Amino acid sequence: GSANTVIRQEPAISGFITSPDLTTASIHLDVSQTVNQVTNIATFYQKTIVMSRRYTIRFICGYKNVPVLNGTTIIWQKDGRPFGTYMTGYSLSYHEAGSFSVDVNPDRRGTTLTILPTTSKAVYGRYICTIATPAQRFNLIGILKQIADYQVSLVAPNNVTEYQSLTLLCQANFTLGNATGTEQFLWYRDNQLLSANQSQYINITQTDGIMSQLTISVIENTALNGSQTAFKCTYHGDNGFKSQNQIVEILPNLVECPKQALNDYLWPATRVGHTAYLPCLQESLGNISRICDHYTMEWDPNVSMNNCKPVYQVSIYGPQAMNEKKDLQLQCVVIYTFGNATGTESFGWQRDGLSIRTDQQQNTTISEINLQQSIITVTYIKSNAINRNEILFTCNYISKLGNQSRNHTVTLYPSQDPLRTCRNESAEGYSWPETVAGNVSRTCIYIEVSNQAKWDIISTVNCVSPSFLSLQEQVSKLSPENNNATSALTKLQEITISKNQSLFGGDILIANSILQRITAISNELSIDLSNIMDFIGIISNLLELINKNSWDAIQRKQAGSIDLSKILVSYFKKTGFGNDTITAITNNIVAEMITMSTEMDESYEFPSPSKDDLQSDPALGWTLENQIYIPSTVFQSYNLSTNVKVISFIYKTLSEVMPNVVDSSLRNGQILKDWPYSNSQSVEPQFNHWIPQTRIISTSLDPPLLEEFTNPIRYTLKRQPKDTVLCAIWAAILHFSLLVAFMWMLIEGIPALISGLTAGCSCGINGIEFYLSSD
Repeated sequence: GSANTVIRQEPAISGFITSPDLTTASIHLDVSQTVNQVTNIATFYQKTIVMSRRYTIRFICGYKNVPVLNGTTIIWQKDGRPFGTYMTGYSLSYHEAGSFSVDVNPDRRGTTLTILPTTSKAVYGRYICTIATPAQRFNLIGILKQIADYQVSLVAPNNVTEYQSLTLLCQANFTLGNATGTEQFLWYRDNQLLSANQSQYINITQTDGIMSQLTISVIENTALNGSQTAFKCTYHGDNGFKSQNQIVEILPNLVECPKQALNDYLWPATRVGHTAYLPCLQESLGNISRICDHYTMEWDPNVSMNNCKPVYQVSIYGPQAMNEKKDLQLQCVVIYTFGNATGTESFGWQRDGLSIRTDQQQNTTISEINLQQSIITVTYIKSNAINRNEILFTCNYISKLGNQSRNHTVTLYPSQDPLRTCRNESAEGYSWPETVAGNVSRTCIYIEVSNQAKWDIISTVNCVSPSFLSLQEQVSKLSPENNNATSALTKLQEITISKNQSLFGGDILIANSILQRITAISNELSIDLSNIMDFIGIISNLLELINKNSWDAIQRKQAGSIDLSKILVSYFKKTGFGNDTITAITNNIVAEMITMSTEMDESYEFPSPSKDDLQSDPALGWTLENQIYIPSTVFQSYNLSTNVKVISFIYKTLSEVMPNVVDSSLRNGQILKDWPYSNSQSVEPQFNHWIPQTRIISTSLDPPLLEEFTNPIRYTLKRQPKDTVLCAIWAAILHFSLLVAFMWMLIEGIPALISGLTAGCSCGINGIEFYLSSD
């Protein structure tokens, strides 16, 4: 092997500087041959190098392309002063802040000595790298020779009058070598680096790398206390940084701008560089200002009235939302709180940032009733923007005291079908406005048991918000070929978030139809993870308990909330993420999709006891003590070797928003034709009301299992206490997508008198078994 010393300077013009190839007889070492033959022999290689201190200098000492023997040490010294010792197998780190550092190379075959250009310590001298092995010892020596030396002088006046010109001259006087013209001067004022800046009246020039001049044409006293400012010139050449300082005292300027009358104001005599303030006119509050310019030594012709506070309030009155192709009228009103209008005021209108005026072709009319009121009318208004239904109107009130503006946003919704709109009319002494079909209803019902009447729930099933109608129209344009529903799902997730107010029943129905449409046209290529999170987030929003009355009104006539779980299962079946496990957690739903192999002896549990997030998060405590268990034999019952997608949900609030009145069709008997053990028998519930006392768990297998169960599936459901029920009935609703079709079972007759009692059932070919536990 060979030992090499490499001296590198950065940035290098033509690469790094390398010592000659060490291949002479006295230097070349064959470790494998000489390790047992040569002992205590010191070999020297020495080179004198002329280097500049303007850049970082690095010495690299060690072995190249050969392994290093254990016990080898590398020692750095400068003029007899050691920097540190490195032994193979150990680390080395020697640092002097801003000066020297020694580090082990990444390949751990050598070390690097780094000399920073910012060091104030002596750099030039004799550097020795000693490499010692159990068989030999040799020194690699580099002598850094000084390339240049110089002294820096700074010429500047001791004082200057404020707002006058100040010039400082910095010069480098060489005592060794010469300037190359690439040296750099740095100027500082009060430790802040200065650069040429015309707006700050700063100009910096440099000549031949040995002289620089700083000129500040208008010097200001920026000191918080006192009048002195410190300048420093730093010269960066081949011998590093050298600086010179100068303190300059800034004397006050006693020149004044004389008294002057201008625009009904009398400006007092004011010292140069200072600002004069006067009260605003009586029609306004605050003050105006004017500066005595320090550069021209005269009054600035511009008067600032920015601090004259408005004495009036501008407001816009008009609709915030309406249908397209209707007439819009906005009224801009100015109310004075101090003083009066002067007669020179005017109004200006903008639409989406563009000025508008009366224009018959644009169906726009603007009229000013008086100096304090303006009205804009837009007939047959339509949105000009693509994919945006909001228009921003701005009313500008222009006054010599300053301008004030007010914005007003109008949201446009698609125009209503004339067949679904009642036109305005006068009837029986009343004026009826144009109204979209739909109403809020409430029924007065008679209770036989208590022999009294009371108001029933408020029904908003016939009420639909424009935002839901607009989104429904957007989704109706999707197709299996154009099935990117990302924006629609994001928007629906936003508008279904509870804002301390129940959603309209009609809005919930529209949301259901939108989810059904998206499910119908989607496939695994069009569904990504964000779509899944939005989809389940929408259903979680719809199942918020604040919407319970709306659900109750819906479910007087149709299935309602039960349909949501079917939609959710159908959508998840269309997703495709390979063998990835997907877990989604929302306020009201926890979902899991996992792939099980029919060849593995693995059972399935949901929620899994090992799910740390479900166990540790207090907000998910409602999921505990509720579980479905599917034995491994279920998956092994498949005839084919395949992967089974298991989709599970646990619902926090579904049991509370489901209808608690049994539909008459169910009470009259319903044939469960798809249930293989029903023998076409009718279900004959002998009750009108039922109250679910547990969470609801839903599990589906895809593809479905067509074989009989050889081992039972177990459901464990914890009873939720109902304070209003004295003797509760536990009703477990088990959603079997495992079978050919959906099947809902009502398990009745198990008393649960103890709050928190847990009930379980085992469902299999031998029937259903129950157990109760206070655990």
